[in-house]
Amino acid sequence: MTIILGEGTKLDENGNKVILVVDDEEKILMMLSAVLERAGYHVEVAQDAFHALSLLGKQDVDLVISDVNMPNFSGVKLAKRLQPRRIKMLMLTGDSSPEVVQESIDSGVAGFITKSSFKPKNFLARVKSVLEQ
Repeated sequence: MTIILGEGTKLDENGNKVILVVDDEEKILMMLSAVLERAGYHVEVAQDAFHALSLLGKQDVDLVISDVNMPNFSGVKLAKRLQPRRIKMLMLTGDSSPEVVQESIDSGVAGFITKSSFKPKNFLARVKSVLEQ
């Protein structure tokens, strides 16, 4: 169950902020979920953008963290679809080309986390920073 408070903050039944992680690689989902849950967040996961959209039709979240490159429906397309809903979003990527970065920023993404330089401490700091915006 998610409790919706003023100013768009969503909390689960234990008072934790809700984060949706979207990635087609199961090991990435498991790693990010573990890091976020240890930090006290409630984590939902989706293995592709279609499942993410389905879940978001049923549940509100505080933040979406999505891989950029996924089969059939990219993270950038997901960001464009979510932009009117004003859901905060971070992109997880191995592809930080200027074109992908610009297209993502134009879609309302709050920032990027690169897979190649992933460090849990830096990741959690970025998540906290975006949630506080």
